[in-house]
Amino acid sequence: MDVSILTVFPEIYTNFLQTSLMKRAQEKDIVSFDVCAFSSFCKDKERIDSPTVGHGSGMAIRPDVIERAVDVQEKKYGKAYRIFLTPQGEKLDQRLTKKLAMSFVENDHVMLVAGRYEGIDERAHTEYVDIEVSIGDYILMGGDLPAMVLLETVMRYIPSVVGKSESVEKDSFSGAFLDFPTYTAPPRVWKDREIPPILLDGHHAKIDEWRLNN
Repeated sequence: MDVSILTVFPEIYTNFLQTSLMKRAQEKDIVSFDVCAFSSFCKDKERIDSPTVGHGSGMAIRPDVIERAVDVQEKKYGKAYRIFLTPQGEKLDQRLTKKLAMSFVENDHVMLVAGRYEGIDERAHTEYVDIEVSIGDYILMGGDLPAMVLLETVMRYIPSVVGKSESVEKDSFSGAFLDFPTYTAPPRVWKDREIPPILLDGHHAKIDEWRLNN
């Protein structure tokens, strides 16, 4: 699977993609990331953005720049499932995460488009978007952090990325309850706080019942 990431600031992704599950997924040849700056699709001294039209101020990324980026990346990797990270997109939750994970698996090429400034010209959205995704009702400086959040949650559901499938299957929000309290041993007692004895007796049914109630 190839994942293209289109962004103003590709350097933001350097450490992220070389850490933890992202690095492991690449080492296993499950996924390959190609992070591209919008500017790489422009001629010398050509701007990636233009002033917005109408009342208001600010700059937006031009639709012809998006066109070039999509064309180049799809020529390299094939037609992509295109995800635009936008404030007005569908809210990212566990249901949508699983849906997106299926799209990642079903498509050889996935494209994440992270806007900046006042966003991306609406005509590019209309032309290219398969789905718009938001990570919450607040404003960020751009779509890069949402793109990384999306990858963090979706990649957990890609087969073989996480070592133990049970860790994913029992995630918070996957069932009717949020995560239960967790403890480590040692130490069994820390600052006069002891691990609940029921967690140490090895009775799985009783432990599951305790976790549902805590």
